[in-house]
Amino acid sequence: MTDILTEGISEEIVTGARLFLETPFSEYTVTEGFLLLFFLAGFACTIIWFFKGGF
Repeated sequence: MTDILTEGISEEIVTGARLFLETPFSEYTVTEGFLLLFFLAGFACTIIWFFKGGF
């Protein structure tokens, strides 16, 4: 089944995605933490704006 999903995708991309999904939060750097925080904050603001009728 995973062969079908990863067919035509570089092995480096698949390995990188697996590492990203399996890495515990304690191993991320401060910079990566802030990037994640700002991304989630921006996503939350966009969702709030969307549901307030701003679309």
